[in-house]
Amino acid sequence: MRTATDPVARQQITLLRQKIAELEGRAPLPLPPGERFARVVDLVAAEFTVPRDLVLGVTRQADAVLARHVAMALAQRCLAYSLPRIGRLLARDHTTVLHGVRRIARMAADDAAFAARLDRLAETIRNRRIPA
Repeated sequence: MRTATDPVARQQITLLRQKIAELEGRAPLPLPPGERFARVVDLVAAEFTVPRDLVLGVTRQADAVLARHVAMALAQRCLAYSLPRIGRLLARDHTTVLHGVRRIARMAADDAAFAARLDRLAETIRNRRIPA
């Protein structure tokens, strides 16, 4: 019997979650490369040195979750995406996105260096004028 820590079992769980999201009408993973959000995810993944697949996936590794939450916050801040839209792009509920956005806001309020890092990422997104 496989356990949740087994890499094969984790991959199977990820595939099942993606299929469920697809059946529920949420965007399947990975996102098409032309999506604006996909480019934000790529930027955040590079900034936090986390593989793109982990940012988009279901892992609960702290570094991947932080990068995922930053991508959520930047999508809301820079792309003006709604919480439900971000949730659909990440195959998550809008309340999960709300939690992530609020977490990043708290972290930015408590840590000036982190806030400056977010501002730099937001400015990069705006300057690149990420196309659709």
